[in-house]
Amino acid sequence: MYQCYMKQLLTGLHYCHINQVLHRDIKGSNLLIDNEGNLKLADFGLARSFSSDHNANLTNRVITLWYRPPELLLGSTKYGPAVDMWSVGCIFAELLNGKPILPGKNEPDQLTKIFELCGTPDELIWPGVTKMPWYNNLKPPRQLKRHVKDAFKHFDFHALDLLERMLTLDPSKRISANEALDSEYFWTDPLPCDPKSLPKYEASHEYQTKKRRQQQRQADDAAAKRQKTHHSQPPHA
Repeated sequence: MYQCYMKQLLTGLHYCHINQVLHRDIKGSNLLIDNEGNLKLADFGLARSFSSDHNANLTNRVITLWYRPPELLLGSTKYGPAVDMWSVGCIFAELLNGKPILPGKNEPDQLTKIFELCGTPDELIWPGVTKMPWYNNLKPPRQLKRHVKDAFKHFDFHALDLLERMLTLDPSKRISANEALDSEYFWTDPLPCDPKSLPKYEASHEYQTKKRRQQQRQADDAAAKRQKTHHSQPPHA
Protein backbone atom coordinates (compact mmCIF):
# COMPACT_ATOMS: atom_id res chain seq x y z
CA MET A 1 0.00 0.00 0.00
CA TYR A 2 2.70 2.50 1.02
CA GLN A 3 4.72 1.67 -2.08
CA CYS A 4 1.74 2.60 -4.22
CA TYR A 5 1.17 5.93 -2.48
CA MET A 6 4.86 6.82 -2.51
CA LYS A 7 5.22 5.95 -6.17
CA GLN A 8 2.32 8.26 -7.05
CA LEU A 9 3.69 11.06 -4.86
CA LEU A 10 7.14 10.82 -6.43
CA THR A 11 5.71 10.61 -9.95
CA GLY A 12 3.69 13.78 -9.39
CA LEU A 13 6.64 15.56 -7.83
CA HIS A 14 8.97 14.49 -10.64
CA TYR A 15 6.49 16.01 -13.11
CA CYS A 16 6.58 19.30 -11.15
CA HIS A 17 10.37 19.33 -10.99
CA ILE A 18 11.00 18.61 -14.68
CA ASN A 19 8.65 21.52 -15.38
CA GLN A 20 10.75 23.62 -12.99
CA VAL A 21 8.12 24.01 -10.27
CA LEU A 22 8.86 23.63 -6.56
CA HIS A 23 5.86 22.66 -4.43
CA ARG A 24 7.36 23.95 -1.15
CA ASP A 25 4.68 22.55 1.16
CA ILE A 26 4.65 18.77 0.93
CA LYS A 27 2.80 17.42 3.98
CA GLY A 28 0.07 14.90 4.73
CA SER A 29 -2.86 17.33 4.50
CA ASN A 30 -1.72 18.40 1.00
CA LEU A 31 -1.90 14.86 -0.36
CA LEU A 32 -5.42 13.96 -1.48
CA ILE A 33 -6.46 10.33 -2.02
CA ASP A 34 -9.73 9.39 -3.69
CA ASN A 35 -11.63 6.13 -3.38
CA GLU A 36 -10.02 4.86 -6.57
CA GLY A 37 -6.67 4.94 -4.76
CA ASN A 38 -5.39 7.90 -6.77
CA LEU A 39 -3.08 10.28 -4.90
CA LYS A 40 -2.99 13.93 -5.98
CA LEU A 41 -0.62 16.71 -4.95
CA ALA A 42 -2.71 19.64 -3.73
CA ASP A 43 -2.36 23.23 -2.48
CA PHE A 44 0.16 24.96 -4.72
CA GLY A 45 -0.22 28.21 -2.78
CA LEU A 46 3.50 28.25 -1.90
CA ALA A 47 4.68 26.77 -5.21
CA ARG A 48 7.27 28.66 -7.21
CA SER A 49 9.04 28.24 -10.53
CA PHE A 50 12.80 27.92 -10.32
CA SER A 51 15.82 28.15 -12.59
CA SER A 52 18.02 25.11 -13.06
CA ASP A 53 21.12 26.97 -11.82
CA HIS A 54 19.41 27.80 -8.46
CA ASN A 55 20.92 31.30 -8.49
CA ALA A 56 17.69 33.17 -7.74
CA ASN A 57 17.05 34.25 -4.16
CA LEU A 58 13.94 32.55 -2.76
CA THR A 59 12.32 32.90 0.65
CA ASN A 60 13.27 30.29 3.24
CA ARG A 61 10.01 30.86 5.16
CA VAL A 62 8.23 28.04 3.36
CA ILE A 63 7.33 24.39 4.03
CA THR A 64 5.45 23.45 7.20
CA LEU A 65 7.95 23.20 10.06
CA TRP A 66 7.94 19.43 10.63
CA TYR A 67 8.73 18.85 6.94
CA ARG A 68 11.18 21.74 6.42
CA PRO A 69 14.71 20.76 5.32
CA PRO A 70 17.87 21.81 7.17
CA GLU A 71 19.09 24.16 4.44
CA LEU A 72 16.02 26.40 4.85
CA LEU A 73 16.30 26.28 8.65
CA LEU A 74 19.92 27.40 8.30
CA GLY A 75 18.88 30.41 6.23
CA SER A 76 19.52 29.34 2.63
CA THR A 77 17.79 31.43 -0.05
CA LYS A 78 19.24 29.49 -2.99
CA TYR A 79 17.68 26.06 -3.31
CA GLY A 80 15.95 23.68 -5.68
CA PRO A 81 13.93 20.43 -5.85
CA ALA A 82 15.89 18.90 -2.96
CA VAL A 83 13.75 20.86 -0.49
CA ASP A 84 10.66 18.93 -1.63
CA MET A 85 12.52 15.63 -1.40
CA TRP A 86 13.34 16.20 2.27
CA SER A 87 9.61 16.67 2.90
CA VAL A 88 8.87 13.46 1.01
CA GLY A 89 11.37 11.63 3.22
CA CYS A 90 9.56 12.89 6.32
CA ILE A 91 6.21 11.74 4.87
CA PHE A 92 7.68 8.35 3.90
CA ALA A 93 9.02 7.71 7.41
CA GLU A 94 5.75 8.94 8.93
CA LEU A 95 3.75 6.44 6.87
CA LEU A 96 5.97 3.54 7.93
CA ASN A 97 6.40 4.68 11.53
CA GLY A 98 2.78 5.66 12.22
CA LYS A 99 3.56 9.18 13.49
CA PRO A 100 5.57 12.30 12.52
CA ILE A 101 9.30 11.78 12.96
CA LEU A 102 10.45 15.39 13.50
CA PRO A 103 7.74 17.27 15.45
CA GLY A 104 9.65 20.44 16.35
CA LYS A 105 8.07 23.18 18.48
CA ASN A 106 9.91 26.04 16.74
CA GLU A 107 12.74 26.52 14.25
CA PRO A 108 15.68 25.96 16.67
CA ASP A 109 13.94 22.90 18.13
CA GLN A 110 13.22 21.59 14.62
CA LEU A 111 16.88 21.87 13.67
CA THR A 112 17.92 20.18 16.92
CA LYS A 113 15.60 17.24 16.17
CA ILE A 114 17.06 16.96 12.66
CA PHE A 115 20.64 16.95 14.01
CA GLU A 116 19.73 14.39 16.70
CA LEU A 117 18.48 12.05 13.97
CA CYS A 118 20.76 12.86 11.04
CA GLY A 119 23.89 14.06 12.82
CA THR A 120 25.56 17.46 13.01
CA PRO A 121 26.66 18.65 9.57
CA ASP A 122 30.23 19.78 9.00
CA GLU A 123 32.33 20.74 5.97
CA LEU A 124 33.23 17.09 5.35
CA ILE A 125 29.69 15.81 4.86
CA TRP A 126 28.15 19.09 3.66
CA PRO A 127 30.68 21.45 2.03
CA GLY A 128 29.72 25.08 2.64
CA VAL A 129 27.40 24.42 5.58
CA THR A 130 29.47 26.44 8.06
CA LYS A 131 29.05 29.52 5.86
CA MET A 132 25.26 29.38 5.91
CA PRO A 133 23.61 32.47 7.48
CA TRP A 134 22.33 30.91 10.71
CA TYR A 135 24.79 28.03 11.18
CA ASN A 136 26.81 29.56 14.01
CA ASN A 137 23.68 30.60 15.93
CA LEU A 138 21.81 27.31 15.57
CA LYS A 139 24.45 24.56 15.52
CA PRO A 140 24.25 22.20 18.54
CA PRO A 141 26.84 22.60 21.32
CA ARG A 142 28.21 19.11 20.70
CA GLN A 143 28.81 16.88 17.69
CA LEU A 144 25.93 14.46 17.14
CA LYS A 145 26.18 11.21 15.17
CA ARG A 146 23.74 10.15 12.47
CA HIS A 147 21.47 7.26 13.52
CA VAL A 148 18.68 7.07 10.95
CA LYS A 149 19.36 3.35 10.48
CA ASP A 150 19.16 2.67 14.22
CA ALA A 151 16.00 4.76 14.72
CA PHE A 152 14.15 2.94 11.91
CA LYS A 153 15.81 -0.48 11.95
CA HIS A 154 12.33 -2.06 11.94
CA PHE A 155 11.80 -0.76 8.37
CA ASP A 156 12.28 -2.96 5.32
CA PHE A 157 15.91 -2.86 4.10
CA HIS A 158 15.08 -1.19 0.79
CA ALA A 159 12.70 1.28 2.43
CA LEU A 160 15.41 2.24 4.91
CA ASP A 161 17.97 2.69 2.15
CA LEU A 162 15.60 5.02 0.26
CA LEU A 163 14.81 6.97 3.42
CA GLU A 164 18.52 7.46 4.14
CA ARG A 165 18.98 9.00 0.70
CA MET A 166 15.94 11.26 1.11
CA LEU A 167 17.08 12.49 4.53
CA THR A 168 20.57 13.39 3.33
CA LEU A 169 21.64 16.64 4.98
CA ASP A 170 23.56 18.02 1.99
CA PRO A 171 20.85 18.96 -0.56
CA SER A 172 23.29 18.50 -3.47
CA LYS A 173 23.60 14.81 -2.51
CA ARG A 174 19.92 14.22 -1.68
CA ILE A 175 18.12 11.80 -3.99
CA SER A 176 15.87 13.28 -6.70
CA ALA A 177 12.29 12.20 -7.37
CA ASN A 178 13.35 10.49 -10.59
CA GLU A 179 16.21 8.63 -8.87
CA ALA A 180 13.88 7.60 -6.05
CA LEU A 181 11.41 6.08 -8.54
CA ASP A 182 14.25 3.88 -9.79
CA SER A 183 15.25 2.70 -6.30
CA GLU A 184 15.08 -0.96 -5.31
CA TYR A 185 12.14 -0.21 -2.99
CA PHE A 186 9.83 0.00 -6.02
CA TRP A 187 11.38 -2.93 -7.91
CA THR A 188 11.36 -5.70 -5.32
CA ASP A 189 8.45 -7.85 -4.17
CA PRO A 190 5.85 -6.94 -3.19
CA LEU A 191 5.69 -4.55 -6.15
CA PRO A 192 3.49 -1.40 -5.95
CA CYS A 193 -0.17 -2.44 -6.26
CA ASP A 194 -2.96 -1.19 -8.49
CA PRO A 195 -4.36 1.99 -6.85
CA LYS A 196 -7.93 0.65 -7.26
CA SER A 197 -7.12 -2.22 -4.88
CA LEU A 198 -6.26 0.17 -2.02
CA PRO A 199 -8.60 0.60 0.98
CA LYS A 200 -11.57 2.98 0.73
CA TYR A 201 -11.74 5.82 3.25
CA GLU A 202 -14.31 8.28 4.50
CA ALA A 203 -13.68 11.82 3.22
CA SER A 204 -11.26 13.52 5.59
CA HIS A 205 -10.04 16.76 4.09
CA GLU A 206 -8.60 19.09 6.74
CA TYR A 207 -11.58 21.47 6.46
CA GLN A 208 -14.14 18.65 6.70
CA THR A 209 -12.31 17.10 9.65
CA LYS A 210 -12.38 20.40 11.55
CA LYS A 211 -16.08 20.80 10.73
CA ARG A 212 -16.88 17.30 12.03
CA ARG A 213 -14.94 17.95 15.23
CA GLN A 214 -16.84 21.22 15.74
CA GLN A 215 -20.19 19.49 15.19
CA GLN A 216 -19.21 16.75 17.64
CA ARG A 217 -18.23 19.33 20.28
CA GLN A 218 -21.56 21.14 19.80
CA ALA A 219 -23.45 17.86 20.18
CA ASP A 220 -21.43 17.00 23.31
CA ASP A 221 -22.11 20.46 24.79
CA ALA A 222 -25.84 20.17 24.07
CA ALA A 223 -25.97 16.72 25.70
CA ALA A 224 -24.11 18.04 28.77
CA LYS A 225 -26.58 20.94 29.08
CA ARG A 226 -29.57 18.58 28.86
CA GLN A 227 -28.07 16.35 31.52
CA LYS A 228 -27.34 19.33 33.78
CA THR A 229 -30.89 20.65 33.36
CA HIS A 230 -32.34 17.22 34.15
CA HIS A 231 -30.32 16.93 37.38
CA SER A 232 -31.17 20.47 38.47
CA GLN A 233 -34.94 19.95 38.27
CA PRO A 234 -36.68 19.38 41.66
CA PRO A 235 -38.13 15.92 42.24
CA HIS A 236 -41.91 15.48 41.76
CA ALA A 237 -44.01 15.70 44.92
